[in-house]
Amino acid sequence: MIVRLDHVGFASPSADEGTALMKRLGLVLAASGAADDYGVSCDFWQAGDDPQGTTVEVVAPTRPDAAITRRVAMSGSSLYHLAFEVDSLAEELSRLRRAGFLPIDRTPRCGAKDDMRVAFVLDPTTDLLIELVHYGG
Repeated sequence: MIVRLDHVGFASPSADEGTALMKRLGLVLAASGAADDYGVSCDFWQAGDDPQGTTVEVVAPTRPDAAITRRVAMSGSSLYHLAFEVDSLAEELSRLRRAGFLPIDRTPRCGAKDDMRVAFVLDPTTDLLIELVHYGG
């Protein structure tokens, strides 16, 4: 089951470019990491000081074959995905496949935070990329 909106992904050609925007907005860096399976760096920015609050994730490529390289080459910096925390990745992947979402990840992968597992699906009717996030375990 979807528990909450975890973060909004923002794709940027470079971490520096994304950082500049977040600072102009007055957001504060809450966490940083890398999702090596995808070849990206991930900086999580927040408004306020609620550690459970929704963040904006700046996603930038760290290698030429990164998962977002083609997207940022075509679109530059742009909104990238919505990420929802779920109570079970396997169950939500299965449920969303049955609901018509296309799996990008057939099995969960390591996310940018130590205790984070993720899987992406695409809604083919809107071309909206959804990230499912599970913490712990």
